[in-house]
Amino acid sequence: MSTKLKIIRPSGPTSPNNSSGRRKTFPKSSGSGRVISVTSGKAGVGKSIIAANLACALKQNHNLNVALVDLSLQFGDQGLMFAAETEPSLVNILSSIHDLTPEFLISCMHQTNGISLLTAPPSPEQADLFERQHFNSLLEVLKGSFDLIILDLSSHLSDVTLEALECSDAILVITSSHLASVKGAKLLLKILHDLRIEDEKILLILNHSEASLKVESKELESQIKYPILTSLPYSGSALLASIVEGVPLFATKPKSDFGEQITLISSSLNTSHPKTLKPSRKKILGFV
Repeated sequence: MSTKLKIIRPSGPTSPNNSSGRRKTFPKSSGSGRVISVTSGKAGVGKSIIAANLACALKQNHNLNVALVDLSLQFGDQGLMFAAETEPSLVNILSSIHDLTPEFLISCMHQTNGISLLTAPPSPEQADLFERQHFNSLLEVLKGSFDLIILDLSSHLSDVTLEALECSDAILVITSSHLASVKGAKLLLKILHDLRIEDEKILLILNHSEASLKVESKELESQIKYPILTSLPYSGSALLASIVEGVPLFATKPKSDFGEQITLISSSLNTSHPKTLKPSRKKILGFV
């Protein structure tokens, strides 16, 4: 019987700094990796930034073996977040997808900031090469090799995206306070409900992507009808600089306001904590 990912409320932040260069050794794992999907109902809400920083926090704060997989297949940005080269990528594993080994998988991943990164295809037309059955084969090897697998999903609900959502132990839904983003989050929560994904697996995160848009969490909760775990403060210039440098902000400034909130999220996903976070049983878009 597999152990479920426990979502807990953190007692306080920790933030040891740790990074590493490229290496070719395969990480040790408990053999029962948990899957965390980061998604949104609308593009442009900072989903990939949050996924990259969360991966660093889970490694640095909890010393977990973390894999970050960019499943935004057409226009993935995780390579940009870590200044990774365009190759290798997801495309490279396809030649051995039916007999994929941990050793070959790690040879197709970038080793950066202590995590293993599998980037999206280098050009959009290659996105269709990676199909649902390929994802399942990949995920089986990832779960046997890492403690945590973070999937940066596209807001486009392809077969791969839907399969990833159904295979997830936890799902972070990212929204901003823009009207279009709020609408997208509501629609996405409805889809997750229709897929019969338990409320306990879903964490709603508010990202303040613009300084001029300051909306209280409670106000958005009343609109979306779902509890918000936390709000990420606006950190425009610092985040932009981190992207230019190719080093996630958490890796260099874990004690910043942004870093502290990323720590809160990472602690909520720490599988070793005995308590479980159960979001309040509010109706989601009129559904129980």
